[in-house]
Amino acid sequence: MITTKHRAELKKIAQNLKPSLNIGKDNLNENIFTEIDNYLNKNELMKVKILQNSSENAKDVLEFLCSRLNAEPVLAVGKVLILYRKSNIKGVKHILE
Repeated sequence: MITTKHRAELKKIAQNLKPSLNIGKDNLNENIFTEIDNYLNKNELMKVKILQNSSENAKDVLEFLCSRLNAEPVLAVGKVLILYRKSNIKGVKHILE
């Protein structure tokens, strides 16, 4: 569980990120879960955009992804969501210490 202070720090860092993944009309599938999992292992913080042609709700998607991938929700605003998960891979620079 991340603290409010950590969440604020992650939001600040995420402002400069471009979405790493777009979720479209195909919605959520195993390929998306694998891609997000791999990205979080390497980078810890990820911004995802839900495209206009998707019927998914950002907050619902964020909750589902976090529970499925053991990640922490940072933010869901409009069609953009931000996830965080501390990496266990050696050599990855941790965002939060």
